[in-house]
Amino acid sequence: MSTDLTLRFSNVTAAPTSTNGTHAPAAAIALSSREVNVLNQVARGLSNKQIALKLGISDKTVRNHLSRIFRKLDAGNRTQAVMNAMRVGLLTV
Repeated sequence: MSTDLTLRFSNVTAAPTSTNGTHAPAAAIALSSREVNVLNQVARGLSNKQIALKLGISDKTVRNHLSRIFRKLDAGNRTQAVMNAMRVGLLTV
């Protein structure tokens, strides 16, 4: 992730479910709390290894979480996952 994107997403936090009709409810995506934690770290620009160390899980577990996140958010990469999560209200800047 470029430094510019890392700086832009450095203050990303989990957001409450939106019910104002402007986007799909976050509950419809149904990310687990661990998946939200992993996604939050991705948004901060951390690598899989850094995320694993920070959360006390293996690199393989991080990859597994990311695979499920990509599928649930219909994303092809880390940046798309973060952007799609922001679009549906799972993350805010």
